Amino acid sequence: MPGFDIHHQPESLFLSASFGVLHPAPNDVATCPPLCYRKARSTRARPQMAGVVGIVPAEASSDTTDARFVLPMFPYPSGNLHLGHLRVYTIADVVARFQRLQGSDVLLTMGWDAFGLPAENAALARGLPPAGWTKDNIQKMKDQLEHMNGSWDWSREVTTCDPEFYKHTQKLFLMLHERGLAYQAEAEVNYDPVDKTVVANEQVDANGCSWRSGAKVEKRKLKQWFLRISEYREALLRDLSILEKDGAWPERVLSMQKNWLGKSTGAMIKFPVMALGHDIHAGIEVYTTRPDTLFGAQYLALASTHPIVESLAKADPELQAFLDTIPGLPPDSKVGYLLPHIRAVNPLAYHEQTPDATKESIPVYEHRYDEPVRVVLAASEDESTTAIPNEPFTGHGVMTEASGPFKGKLSAEAGKMLIGILEAAKLASPVEKWKLRDWLISRQRYWGTPIPIVHCGSCGAVPVPDDQLPVELPQVDNHWKEGKPGNPLESAKEWISTSCPKCGESAKRDTDTMDTFVDSSWYFARFADPHNKDQLFSQEAAQKYLPVGTYIGGIEHAILHLLYARFIYKFLSTTTLFPNPQEPSETTAEPFTRLITQGMVQGRTYSNPDTGKFLTPDELDVSDPQTPKVKSTGAKAVMTYEKMSKSKHNGVDPTGFIAKYGADATRAHILFQAPVSEDFIEEQLGKTGSMSADELAQWDVDARVWREVQKTIQSVTTSYTDIYGLNTVVSDLMSLTNTLLEHQASPAIQRPAISALVRMLAPIAPAFSEECWSILGSLKDDALKEWIVTEILKTAEGKAKLNEGAFDIRAAKRVIVVRGGPSNAPSQARARVPAPPPPTTTTTAGVRRNLFQSQLTRRPTPSSASTSTETLRLDSCVDVLSDSDEIVIRDKQDELEAGGEDPIALAMEDEGEGDEGQYVDEKEEMEKEKKRLANAVRLYQMNQPMLPEDAEGE
Repeated sequence: MPGFDIHHQPESLFLSASFGVLHPAPNDVATCPPLCYRKARSTRARPQMAGVVGIVPAEASSDTTDARFVLPMFPYPSGNLHLGHLRVYTIADVVARFQRLQGSDVLLTMGWDAFGLPAENAALARGLPPAGWTKDNIQKMKDQLEHMNGSWDWSREVTTCDPEFYKHTQKLFLMLHERGLAYQAEAEVNYDPVDKTVVANEQVDANGCSWRSGAKVEKRKLKQWFLRISEYREALLRDLSILEKDGAWPERVLSMQKNWLGKSTGAMIKFPVMALGHDIHAGIEVYTTRPDTLFGAQYLALASTHPIVESLAKADPELQAFLDTIPGLPPDSKVGYLLPHIRAVNPLAYHEQTPDATKESIPVYEHRYDEPVRVVLAASEDESTTAIPNEPFTGHGVMTEASGPFKGKLSAEAGKMLIGILEAAKLASPVEKWKLRDWLISRQRYWGTPIPIVHCGSCGAVPVPDDQLPVELPQVDNHWKEGKPGNPLESAKEWISTSCPKCGESAKRDTDTMDTFVDSSWYFARFADPHNKDQLFSQEAAQKYLPVGTYIGGIEHAILHLLYARFIYKFLSTTTLFPNPQEPSETTAEPFTRLITQGMVQGRTYSNPDTGKFLTPDELDVSDPQTPKVKSTGAKAVMTYEKMSKSKHNGVDPTGFIAKYGADATRAHILFQAPVSEDFIEEQLGKTGSMSADELAQWDVDARVWREVQKTIQSVTTSYTDIYGLNTVVSDLMSLTNTLLEHQASPAIQRPAISALVRMLAPIAPAFSEECWSILGSLKDDALKEWIVTEILKTAEGKAKLNEGAFDIRAAKRVIVVRGGPSNAPSQARARVPAPPPPTTTTTAGVRRNLFQSQLTRRPTPSSASTSTETLRLDSCVDVLSDSDEIVIRDKQDELEAGGEDPIALAMEDEGEGDEGQYVDEKEEMEKEKKRLANAVRLYQMNQPMLPEDAEGE
């Protein structure tokens, strides 16, 4: 525990329990306004809690010993932060402050995911360029963040729409292009007709709608740019096991990524085709992971884009008419079209022992169709399990009679046998399949990073040279004034026209911009070295700060952002940007060591009952709060609780809460409402905290108070480290505050107890804690550079014993070392003296003089030859928190070897036989005493948090 330098009696504190902070007394003559942010409220000189309120930049040294990187997912600058933003940024700030209290060099940064469609759409609506709108929003949100008591290092701020940032995004693209991982190809893509741009597969929801506009996507064939993420699919899947260790990433995120990667092993089965009147000779190949179910195949369903369907539609108007209706069908539609004059043959029909039902040809449908089920697989050989169940049986079971010669065989074994038979007949082949597709990054919009490629008639696609980067976006002001959607880069003739970097002939720039997820796939690495003009980051910066130690954000990014970031980081780890580049096939690099997914803050949301459209406050009539209505129609609005977002018009600006209650109270409230991983509904704050300088009465010595302090230190430290239990930090501090009120301790215990309370509160309520710290007195500026945890938690042995319940460290007697005393004091002296009454002085030095000077007086005993009173100043250990009426004095041996027995048990043993106040000279007793004392010293060393030290008392 760091030392205190206390020279005077400071103003005392009046404590009251709310969320574990301090309340004003009614007669406070200098009532303080709510603590909002960094501005000091007092003009008197006082020490500041180091690293608590002010911004603490990470040090620029190359020392990587204890550098940590805490990062919340950076926001899109939509214009206003809401309580959902405050929650994630508060969590990140609390974690960073806690780690700083542990003495770490912590990097906590903030930036802006500034490119994207919302800014472009807003620019069209306002007739102004998106750059100005984005810049204004960033400033608004930055002002809001300043009120939240965040300790961001603004010197490392990054903005993705800044040419100095996207210059390096373009470099990243060219590095990928050089490796063959960025390529252009014609493909069927998802086209958003509202936003008029292409969206990736990952950006289309289960209903076939665009994630941004909600419009039904259309399929179009376009020449697009892709990133070959499939090249890293094995590493992306394999290394999920790394992220699984010790719960570093939530299981739900790992499962979502595993399913999206979608690795499966199965077989490609060929169904021969019989076509009457059609020139169709090729078989239909079908992929399956369950060849054991092949005996039950009753029809084949083809996609609308299958070559056979397209061929038949040319001569079948009804089929073509059906194909035209498909875009309007829901994704789960079972409607299908029976293709005439074409039948498929189950390849198992050629096996002589195959049942007749399987030998029959089967119909071929376009799209989906319902057919009765043939049960070929059951959970067991029990006949009752072969009946058609209400729910499909998807496990591996036993083959039924419908499976012919395979009846009674285990389905997994039968599947392998079937593949072997069909493979020999050239009707099947083992195949490995992945759901993952290459990442489509082309966007036909303006507000994004330009793709640094020049198209030349002679040379093809040519990368822009490094010395010509960045390729900046041109000014297209007229486009915004006209308010027409589409990509203005396609008509920016002066910008498009350029010369080929390779041959010097006339060429054209690529008019697509990159998906904004490219920016967010590497932005976190830029924070490590944000002012590097030549590289994305230096090797030294990478070695010190990467990967990110703790990454905090919503689970909605589990597939898109987090998967892309893993891919890009793995690629970067194979380049010379890292000190020891890895081979692409061997890289195990992961960008985020630990991922924290916080729950959403839900706000009250209103929608139109007729259209489902979310209503803005201006569209809502709340004259009757119990029955809000749609202004335009008078209909009763539908009220639900939804995740706060700009699109739902339900965001609550936290600055209103901060102005009313203070930033620290708002931070504590938002953490206290629910565990970090759970959603919670926004409600009004009910309680807050402030301070007083009222005088306190003297408190009696109470060992229970200090044990409760130690218990709280342990639980709070665990919760801060775990992060998901931050809500329990607030409740634990409330409990400790109640203990301090109910069991008033002496000043010797009161001061360090309140000090501990303030320190533990500091990460959550930094400004308030600073004020409390100043009232506690003239404390050293570096007093918070270490976290006051029980030392036992720092050792493997101690942790093991604590977890096994071998001892309760909080209930053990504390032993402290008193240094000083005359060198001629008899080393073998032992005495047992009564405990002193509670001291009247409140300074640490005074307490020690009372305890360790006036009471260490050896008076003559009847058997003693001496008649004089002798005062002994001993090098000794004193158990000041014993529940006994006595204090035990023991010798202090600097060089004693610790014994093997349990130090707790030995320290709490009876102190030996003999008369009180007598010297013990026997050799055997001394050896025993040395062993006891060595263990007592060990006990002290494991339980360092104790009465604060100061030079005057030593």
